[in-house]
Amino acid sequence: MAGRLKRVLSTALRSLLIRVERPIGHGAVVRDIDGIWVPSYSSPFTMADSLIQPYAQHATVYKAVTIIARNIASVKLEFFKGDSDEALPPTDPIVALFSNPEKRSGLRQRQFVMKHAQDMELSGDWFIEFGEFARGGKGRSEIPTTMRRLPRSRMRPDIEPNTGAMRGWIYQPPVGAARHLPDEKIMHSFYPSPYDDLMGMAPMSAALLDADSDYQAAMWNRYFFENDTSSGVVFKRDKDTYSDPEKDREFLEWWKQKRAGVSRSHTAILPPPGTDVTELGTSQSEMGFIDLRRFSREQILAVFDVPPAVAGVFEYANYANAKEQLRYFWYHKLFPMMDDLESVIQTDFLDRFNTGVRVAFKREDVQALIVDYDQKIDAAVKLWGMGLPFDVVNERLDLGFDTEDIEGTDIGYLPFSVQQVGAERLPAPSDAGETPDETDETEPGERSESRRSSVALSFRESDARRRRWLAYMQAIDRSERYMLSAWRGFLEWAGTQAVKDLHDSEQAAFLGLVVHRENQILPDDEEVMNEAKRRVRGPEVAAYRAGRKTAEADLDKNLAFALVDQKIVKALQKRSVYIKSAALAVQKDIRDRVGAGIAAGESVSTIADSILEYIDQSKQGMAQTVARTETLAPFATARIDAFVEAGVREHEWLSARDDDVRTSHLIDRQVRHIGSAFSNGLMYPHDPTAPAEEVINCRCVAIPVVEAA
Repeated sequence: MAGRLKRVLSTALRSLLIRVERPIGHGAVVRDIDGIWVPSYSSPFTMADSLIQPYAQHATVYKAVTIIARNIASVKLEFFKGDSDEALPPTDPIVALFSNPEKRSGLRQRQFVMKHAQDMELSGDWFIEFGEFARGGKGRSEIPTTMRRLPRSRMRPDIEPNTGAMRGWIYQPPVGAARHLPDEKIMHSFYPSPYDDLMGMAPMSAALLDADSDYQAAMWNRYFFENDTSSGVVFKRDKDTYSDPEKDREFLEWWKQKRAGVSRSHTAILPPPGTDVTELGTSQSEMGFIDLRRFSREQILAVFDVPPAVAGVFEYANYANAKEQLRYFWYHKLFPMMDDLESVIQTDFLDRFNTGVRVAFKREDVQALIVDYDQKIDAAVKLWGMGLPFDVVNERLDLGFDTEDIEGTDIGYLPFSVQQVGAERLPAPSDAGETPDETDETEPGERSESRRSSVALSFRESDARRRRWLAYMQAIDRSERYMLSAWRGFLEWAGTQAVKDLHDSEQAAFLGLVVHRENQILPDDEEVMNEAKRRVRGPEVAAYRAGRKTAEADLDKNLAFALVDQKIVKALQKRSVYIKSAALAVQKDIRDRVGAGIAAGESVSTIADSILEYIDQSKQGMAQTVARTETLAPFATARIDAFVEAGVREHEWLSARDDDVRTSHLIDRQVRHIGSAFSNGLMYPHDPTAPAEEVINCRCVAIPVVEAA
């Protein structure tokens, strides 16, 4: 009796130990009361009956946190000079630091942002310790050169006992004594908690109960399958079949031996003679179990603010609401997280060390929202076509255009005539009754000609033409901004490449291989021109398409123009490329600065600063000139192509009608046959055969002259 009781207790305690002390790591074992080593379930993670490591143990938690971290890290973090839109070059110390924040571990910017998201979602706090300090560049004070992430579990606030004031933080390393860290050496981001003013509270805290319950259900399910002997069927004897209790017991015992466990369940069976087999369906309790797990999954995703479709759960999703869920995820979860990270970097780093730098995520690169922006543009075109002023459309749809310095955006226009709502129809050039200041000799293909004359046009007519010109400038504004960004990117490439070549040249000179020469800086002419053309090709195509659209609007026709990009590029190749000379000018200016620095005996770092200073200056004046010229040139070419395709015979010169118009372009309202030169020698504004002084910064536009039906 005593021996039997001992065996029963031994078995019970062995089961208890195995259940409570599930191991951490592969091949771990537990020891039962009799001293027998019992191998446990092998797993790389803790397989305890309670949830210890939610991110490692729970699939929904892992999915939610990972998808947040990966998506927010996919957006580039950029740094700008003050309130301007001028991005710092990759060689800037601040940019270099955040490109490789933890040099010891090799952590890059993407992993740095992912760690921030993981810490915030799982612990509610994110701590960064600043390491060594060095001069932060020209005109800046010292800034950190290294950063290190500190786990929240090893941090606690350092409070003055008498006053209760915070003196900084205390960090407890894995080995050694605790360290005091002053507040100025810590960057701290946290989700505010109503229970603690100094430490944060994570979404994981609110999701923990649901996650633990679901984990318990998963463990129960696992143990059930390990020990399940059911086949999903029930055996029924015929009423005339004799039942032998001894054989029934043997069959049941055989059933347990052959069917127990996951590997043996649901295999084929041969029932005893005279026995019917009936399949069992899912019971009400089993269905409730499934619904409970589904509810826990949805609750956990809701706490982390991750819509089900974003997490790959398409149970109730279709294409339309999946898109809406993705929009919700970015606008209500990721963008606020970006705001928080921008704020803490700005406050605890950039402003604290007086860098004069602004940080921002490049939100316009979020691919998931580009379609949404296109839909906004379509809606804006429809609203503007109904006569709503552009300022109203811009504000209502949150398009983000800066219209402060653009005239006419507070006025409504009709879509095709592009004139003020309620204004009289703009008369055709032949009906204007103009009285030119002087008459030129008639040239072949010329119908009529006039110089700009305030006497010839009434105030209403003049104002309408000005508004029409403004409408064209608004149509090209987006492409011009695109071109400006592309050219600034080329300038950054040239500056970075020049500084790299300069340092390579210095190293080679140190080794006695070559001496410093300015022609070693930047690649040859062809490679520089190809780099410039590659960067501006996209904006050129966008400007060409914009020109086609405005021409179709002028003619009130849909020309069914659907050129692929290759055909557009072919059309653009017909015109002269000012971009080539601009690119070579940048190359020459940089090399001249290097040559002057070498001649003056300046150090490599001084010459490099001079190059970067030149790039900064070029991003303003020169970049604006290139953007305007290289945008309006394909715009003008596209309009002429559309006129010819539509059968338009004549076109008219339209200028900005302000003091900046060059003298040779003061030929507003002059009309010519398409293919015949205007009085200034140009076939049309931005004529590809014209000299550079006739096209650089030109804002004139050709408008069609359509005969009345």
